[in-house]
Amino acid sequence: LVVVQGNDHPRLLSPELEAGDPHWISGNPPGFPLSCRARVRHRQALQACTVTQDKDRLRVRFEHPQRGIAAGQFVVFYEDDTCLGGATILNSSTPCDDQGRSGEKGTRAA
Repeated sequence: LVVVQGNDHPRLLSPELEAGDPHWISGNPPGFPLSCRARVRHRQALQACTVTQDKDRLRVRFEHPQRGIAAGQFVVFYEDDTCLGGATILNSSTPCDDQGRSGEKGTRAA
């Protein structure tokens, strides 16, 4: 358990996530690496990211660390306003330290 003050404390932010079981609207995966935008929460502003694939897993690296990435939730990918597809979040990197540097992999879905 980590307790911090404020909504934007660096310990609440993660720069990347790993996702599985992707579903692509077109029926076919896009070319990787994929530069696109994504969201991890409903109504969240779209966030610039790069998606790479390793076997059946996707690694999503955000341009700016994201708050509240949770295993078991979904990440959804967009090109402009077009939804490309989504995947189940398996884990995220550990939150950034107090100086905003990223850590190692952290939370995992049960």
